[in-house]
Amino acid sequence: MAITKIKTTEDRLKAYITLIYDGRIPTDGEILRSLQSAGIKHGIKYDVLRSLALNPVYNESIVVAEATLPEKGEPGYVELFKLEEKKEVRNNEKIDFREFAKNIITVELGEKIGIIHPPKLGKPGKDIYGQKIPGLPGNPAKIVLEKNVEKDEEGYIIAVASGELKIRKDIDGTIYIGIEEVYEINGDVDFNTGNIRFPGKVLIRGSVRPDFIVEAEGILKYMEK
Repeated sequence: MAITKIKTTEDRLKAYITLIYDGRIPTDGEILRSLQSAGIKHGIKYDVLRSLALNPVYNESIVVAEATLPEKGEPGYVELFKLEEKKEVRNNEKIDFREFAKNIITVELGEKIGIIHPPKLGKPGKDIYGQKIPGLPGNPAKIVLEKNVEKDEEGYIIAVASGELKIRKDIDGTIYIGIEEVYEINGDVDFNTGNIRFPGKVLIRGSVRPDFIVEAEGILKYMEK
């Protein structure tokens, strides 16, 4: 058969063959055995071997085996436990609109707000020698822990102060989480704000209208109109 020269890349992802004419046309089986003798077991291009046996190409480096590349895994994500609950009204139920105004999400010191799930590993690949190539991890969760929140060893997002939970999402999908210890009201406590129940301090720049409730650790500032 023709003389065969096998060359592989340093990263073990590709194998090349060069045929050198010696007066005899090789068979596809002979070319395959040359690859196997070089330890190449995976990703062999059998159609290329058949083509070379039918129409040999000499003195040219040709790819005859390629690795299966690993896949990237699923990205990490944030699971939030403390989300705003919408109040529902049942038939014939008397409605207190003071409880159906703007709702704020409050948390207590030490409360678990959510959990950051790590990215997963993707499907592994295999090099041309048949060795496993580990799967690639997905992208980490896009999250920024701001004021008064931190992550523990298990990935839980923990409140390190009581107050109002602030969650916002950026245009690129990044989630920002923080806690404000002071709840500010730039006006009256009325039907626009609803009754206030807050685990920290409340700053009111207006007045508390009749029949409205403010339950808080304290009022930092109160100005009568």
